[in-house]
Amino acid sequence: MSLSQASESTKNPTCHILGIDVEPVVPPFTLPNCSFETVDITKPWPFESKFDYIHARGVPDFPPSTRETVFDYMWDHLSPGGWIECTNWVMRLESADRSTQGTRWRAGVSAMGGSLSFPLEWQRLMTARGCRNLQIRKYPVPLNPWPPSERLQKIGSMMTENTLSVVDMVTSPILEGALRWSKEDCDSIIRDFHRELPDTTYHPFIMLYVSFGPKPF
Repeated sequence: MSLSQASESTKNPTCHILGIDVEPVVPPFTLPNCSFETVDITKPWPFESKFDYIHARGVPDFPPSTRETVFDYMWDHLSPGGWIECTNWVMRLESADRSTQGTRWRAGVSAMGGSLSFPLEWQRLMTARGCRNLQIRKYPVPLNPWPPSERLQKIGSMMTENTLSVVDMVTSPILEGALRWSKEDCDSIIRDFHRELPDTTYHPFIMLYVSFGPKPF
């Protein structure tokens, strides 16, 4: 349960918030109108009722046919007039001053290419199911504490910590498995990533995409 979910549940005590994940969730706190279930969103959803709002956050990449299926399930379980919102990172490493050019980790991210840009498909998937007033918001987020703003420095520090905590398990399957890199090359670029990312002489950022819209009545 996120702090935003907890805030909404206390502001709206008559609503019920249901969180689902493929693994069991143990929340740090509980509220009477919040619950969690273990559900694989790629399989038929076990819910009889429809939802007024569906928020999909951090949904992993799926094969194209599975993406269609997942969005079918979300759309089918959304009430007429209800809203759907999808939030995820588009892992295209960017830098306004080109300071990341020539870095090893930029080369690694570029090699992974479209496999990390799947949220750009959400617009097509949502409009194809009848969403006529789709809105997309994009937020540039620094990957280390390079910005002058104190707020963005805090965000950048958190992004460095979060990114380095998952880069090994995310990168290796793609570079070694899908792209057939050698283990030695993969280990080398991950080491360089751990060394270069916290260096504030580089000014990297990635985009957070938020796509949302209503289901017609």
